[in-house]
Parts: sequence; structure tokens; C-alpha cells
Amino acid sequence: MSNSIYSQTDSVSYIPSIEKYIYDHEQDSLEVNLGNIQASGLIKKKKFRLFRKTIGGFSEYTAWNDNNNQYFNYWYGDNYLNKLKYEDLYFSLYFKDNQLVKYIKEVENKKYIYKTTAYFKDEELISVETNDPNFSLEEIRKDEAKAVEILDRDIKSSQRYK
Repeated sequence: MSNSIYSQTDSVSYIPSIEKYIYDHEQDSLEVNLGNIQASGLIKKKKFRLFRKTIGGFSEYTAWNDNNNQYFNYWYGDNYLNKLKYEDLYFSLYFKDNQLVKYIKEVENKKYIYKTTAYFKDEELISVETNDPNFSLEEIRKDEAKAVEILDRDIKSSQRYK
């Protein structure tokens, strides 16, 4: 199932301009002065109150423009590899002028692969393509709020070391 929502904005020209903006920043990250922080680690679970068992891992990446501290990207991924829960989750949020412009989320397990791609302009949903039956705009807004909180924390943290 694929849904597309188009507003009065000319999404035919807007979406390629966002893709170009993202591509240019990712390709020219040294010239654009992108600051970033990357983190990764293991997900562990207590077993029998004494032992910790590794059940998966996670990665997190934040990027912003060092010149003006405007957000650029927040990426998060995790995977669970135990017999009870095998699932990979990845989502990425791209910002322009501190406003969300693109959201990508992929969830994969043994039964299904769900992918959602949404574009925004001035807080307005321009287009969404998804096969996720549980898709909700509220979930995107929660992920956005979490990403902004983490980006703000990372920007403040990086400024302490300048």
C-alpha cells in the first residue's frame, strides 16, 4: 500500500530540491562545516539477576551546521538478534532551517518490511509513501521532538569543547 498526500505546494519541484539539499550537505560535509557526534553500543538484558546477555546493538548519529548550529540530520538504528525478537529499526530525520523536511523509517523483522518516507514544508506534510499499516503523523512528531532534543544536547556539548 502506498499513499501520497499532496498539498497546494508544488511537491514535484520541492521534493527534488530537498533531495539536492541533502545530497549536497552529505557530499560536501567538510566544506559546509557539519559538526557531528556518533555513538554506538550493545543492547543488554539482565538474565537471572546476575548476568547480562547481549541481545542487540544500536547506532546514533547527529549532524548540524557548525557555523549557525542549525540541525541537519538525526539518524538512529537498532537491531535485536535474540530468538524472541528479531527486528531492525532505522529512522532518519533531515532538517533545513531547523524545520523537518524529510523523514525515513524502516522496520524489518522475519515477517515484514515496512518503509515510510515523508516530506514536509513549513511543518506541513507534503508527501508520504508508506506500506506501514500503523503509520501515524503523531509518531513522526514524537521522533522529531526526540531528535531535536538530542541535537540540542549534542550541539551544546560540542560548544563546551571549542
